[in-house]
Amino acid sequence: MKNNPQQYFTIAELTIRIFAIENNEDTPSPKHFDSIRKQLNKFHKDGIITRTQIDVKTVYW
Repeated sequence: MKNNPQQYFTIAELTIRIFAIENNEDTPSPKHFDSIRKQLNKFHKDGIITRTQIDVKTVYW
């Protein structure tokens, strides 16, 4: 992600990447997605990241 800071990700993509980094072989649950969403919203509010909403279900961070 550092190599390409202009690339956008969905919450699911970010969660899967985090699981891979942590060598967690479990399947992400809705609770995991909610946790990531909460942190992304905080980062967005603080001006650290941007958020682009394509439609009701598609949001890129």
